Amino acid sequence: MLQWLDKRLEAQGTTAEDLVRLEHQEQTAMNTTVRNVITSMRLVSALDWSQFFEDVSVVDEILCNASPLPQWIFPPGIFTATR
Repeated sequence: MLQWLDKRLEAQGTTAEDLVRLEHQEQTAMNTTVRNVITSMRLVSALDWSQFFEDVSVVDEILCNASPLPQWIFPPGIFTATR
């Protein structure tokens, strides 16, 4: 059985060792990708998104600074989502 397989692989210009090495390389690359995705998800989940959007929101700044309405109607952070 192994001789038959070796002959078939040789006819295709490869060896069993080459195929095993290629598979290990692909698995290593996939493991690295998965680790990077998990690390990125952890970093994204650690961010205080409510504070981030309040800090970078142009609309919030305009409403707070240019609104003729008293500050107590729309105090900073009123639209912050709670968890």
